[in-house]
Amino acid sequence: MAVCLISFILVTFFPAAVTPDPGSGYEGKVNITAEIVRIIEKENSAEIYIRPYGERRLRLVKAGKKTKNPATELLIGNKAEFLLESKAFNTARCKGNYDEKEYYNSLGIFYKYELIDLTVTDKHVDLVSQALRTFRQALIESIERSTVTASGEKSEEGALLIAMLTGER
Repeated sequence: MAVCLISFILVTFFPAAVTPDPGSGYEGKVNITAEIVRIIEKENSAEIYIRPYGERRLRLVKAGKKTKNPATELLIGNKAEFLLESKAFNTARCKGNYDEKEYYNSLGIFYKYELIDLTVTDKHVDLVSQALRTFRQALIESIERSTVTASGEKSEEGALLIAMLTGER
């Protein structure tokens, strides 16, 4: 009886504790219908964090290398159908170096994909999250403009200031 009660509590409240690492089971191309939770725009690419329907775990989608950067068209809260290709996380070659797999696993993200195609199915927008994203992007652009060196390059001080204020790496 006690084992059943403990199992029920674990499965109900702590599903990650009884679920094995799912990162190794999916390879190749997959179709996923998911909600967009977070978008981080880079210079030539974007990181899109999605939550598939019926799941709690987030998945990381890298976009922009093979496809045009979709971050300009997407809003947080949109629901979309993604055609994705699974990718392995990079691991540290030497002890003490940055380990991408360990970092994302600590955040609860076990999947990494590269975007092949997407179709927005529901244009619902999370207004608060989207407003914060817009403010963050405007702040980054403002800091970059004000800290450009005389030769027109980005300064180290500006990059440090952006990292401290917005958390962007």
